[in-house]
Amino acid sequence: MRDTEKFHKEFLSNGIRVVTEEVSGVRSATVGIWVNVGSTNEKEGLEGVSHFVEHMIFKGTPERSAREISETIDKIGGNLGAFTAKEQTCYYVKVAGDHIETAIILLADILKNSLFVDEEFERERCVILEEIRMYEDAPDDLIHDLFISTAICNHQLGKPVIGNNKSIVDLERKALVDYYKSHYTPEKTIISIAGNIDHIKVMKLLSENFSNFAGEAWSLNNGRPEIKRSITNKEKDTEQVHICLGTKGVSATAPERFTLSLLDTILGGGMSSRLFYEIREKRGLAYHIASYSSFFRPCGLFTVYCGTSPQNLSGVISLITDEFKRIKNELVEEKEFSKAKEQLKGGLLLALENTAHRMSRLAKQEAYFERFFSTDEIIAMIDTVTAKEIIGLSQELFCPETLCCATIGPLNNKEIAKIELSC
Repeated sequence: MRDTEKFHKEFLSNGIRVVTEEVSGVRSATVGIWVNVGSTNEKEGLEGVSHFVEHMIFKGTPERSAREISETIDKIGGNLGAFTAKEQTCYYVKVAGDHIETAIILLADILKNSLFVDEEFERERCVILEEIRMYEDAPDDLIHDLFISTAICNHQLGKPVIGNNKSIVDLERKALVDYYKSHYTPEKTIISIAGNIDHIKVMKLLSENFSNFAGEAWSLNNGRPEIKRSITNKEKDTEQVHICLGTKGVSATAPERFTLSLLDTILGGGMSSRLFYEIREKRGLAYHIASYSSFFRPCGLFTVYCGTSPQNLSGVISLITDEFKRIKNELVEEKEFSKAKEQLKGGLLLALENTAHRMSRLAKQEAYFERFFSTDEIIAMIDTVTAKEIIGLSQELFCPETLCCATIGPLNNKEIAKIELSC
């Protein structure tokens, strides 16, 4: 494969990192402003403040009301959005390439000039409390946060991004503004742009709109979280039991990240995966079952999610842990291993058709590695993984000392305690 990716990296005068990729053959472009701050940066009692700031950024500047912010992008047919994660917050706009200037000007305005007015702050507090209630009503979403807090307890990384009722009710506007000022700084900011763009023109626009963004960063070192065997149950009146079962993974920068991605693909990455075949196709015990890996700066997690009837829970857990044991002890056959590699590489290549994905890839590589990995490099790293490395990593990860389980459903703690966990 010939690598034709046109990547650029520069710094604005205030130290903001800019990474761009000029993509031929597309008409769209996506601009992302990534701030290296998330729930892992929050002190005790401020849970959810990063997510709250993300909401408030859209609530008005001296130049634009909240409605005008939305209308600015709607009238050019673009998409405006944001998300808060454990370690980053991202604000993005996807537009036709001709409208890249509008996108950059708008993002600069809301990032630098948001007013955080009292009236909007109180209104958004109510919105987030409703968001928490909505989340509580969605056990298939809630179970993933419950699992992370089970596996990574006593550490900010394990706390829900959205916060909790008490932390949101108690949060004061001054604390939110102080948090914004101490984290939204050039040092912590990456601007990532991919698509139908001209890098030189983009750099000129960014210099004009972001060079006066200033501030001194404050950091919080939480140390490395410890992942230990644990089981958590949340009793809830649901038809199914929702379960996350997993163990420690690898960090975002670990060399073994591609080995884990292949292991993940083999176990639960699609309709031909081992878990999908054994639990859904062969036995009909679930409608949906899949595995996924979470990569963070200090650590990672490997998780299997499934929803099943209460009477099937014990059997499903046994089948999942049986697959853990199998992949620890049996070399993956060449046919299955080759399929997993092609599946992983195919997903990578298909995602490149989306400029938003390319923008996100650029930003994450810069945040974790401070360099760009081309598609050819990534494919080469996938191809070099061996079946023996799969066994080696499986034996390291799938051990009783780090096996964790979280459940939500109509079973009580005594019933859950009877379930045997072993791998």
